Amino acid sequence: MAVVRESGRPMRRQLISTTLGLAILAAAAPLPASEAGSGQSVRRSRLQGAALLGRNRFVVGATVLVTRPESASKLFVTGSDHRGRFRVDGLPDGDYRVEVRREGLLPVVKENVGLRFPSRAVVEVTMKPLTGAQALPAAGSAGDLPAAIAVQGTVTARDGKPLTDIPLRFARPDGRQDPVVVRTDAAGAFELPPLSGGQWRLEARVVGFLPIWAELPLSEDTELSVSLVPQPAGYDPSPLELMPAEELIPPAQALAPELR
Repeated sequence: MAVVRESGRPMRRQLISTTLGLAILAAAAPLPASEAGSGQSVRRSRLQGAALLGRNRFVVGATVLVTRPESASKLFVTGSDHRGRFRVDGLPDGDYRVEVRREGLLPVVKENVGLRFPSRAVVEVTMKPLTGAQALPAAGSAGDLPAAIAVQGTVTARDGKPLTDIPLRFARPDGRQDPVVVRTDAAGAFELPPLSGGQWRLEARVVGFLPIWAELPLSEDTELSVSLVPQPAGYDPSPLELMPAEELIPPAQALAPELR
């Protein structure tokens, strides 16, 4: 019996050591090449933060746009929850631009937010009310490009679950192209018809979720990831959210005689 116990100890130590070694390797392993795109393996992390009006005063329903300064081909949009918190998962290493907007408040922009695996980038912004004497800063514009741009992407819940049949409305503030409305498919994916380059406004108003109002600079073919945040109980919508969506007005000659 003594011989068995003594000989069994190193075997148990070896088994535990091997198991721990495998666990460490699994935790440090990058994503599979199939998930990284372009056949290359890449590690991805989370960018998270909070939007505040002051101590213990949270900005609920702010729209957060995350972009890469060196490339406009990927855009990430989400919102702040009942405690002002927001997050974007699955970001590769790099420097990011974070823009936070909410009706009635001055927008806040954070440049050069560095993200390095396995660390998480944390961005906390303090927003201020927009007074009548202040002009609202314009969103960054990609210019008016004549080339047609392809836009596609996905809509998910905060836990990453794809959301089906979600309406998304894209409109140009300058009115140079008619608004476009698309809905997500069973996989939460969507694809728009070709859009003219320039500034576009994304609207996502979905029952049960906080609304999204994002200013998108579109200058090249773009992949757009939208993450919707559940609407908290007792949420007080802004006047903008209560307004019905704009509808196109057909020319007079297209109307029935009784409507002219």
